[in-house]
Amino acid sequence: MLKDSKVTVDASTMKKQSFKVNGLDATEVIYKGKMDDEDQVVSMVFIPVKDKMLVLTYWATASKEKAHTDEIGKIANSIKAL
Repeated sequence: MLKDSKVTVDASTMKKQSFKVNGLDATEVIYKGKMDDEDQVVSMVFIPVKDKMLVLTYWATASKEKAHTDEIGKIANSIKAL
């Protein structure tokens, strides 16, 4: 998905954090990246649910990420094990 959108990541900028999403363990991996010569924040959230792995991925400029923090949180918090 990132490659198809011509997003590149700088592996040396990787940061990890763990948290809970509706009681489910989640790990977010964040990178700095570029798309069309514009700086990007790249986030991948991994959430194991039963015998599957859910992956939530997004990238945006830092200003757009901040502007849409509430929406990103709502999407993440809508995830539930069935």
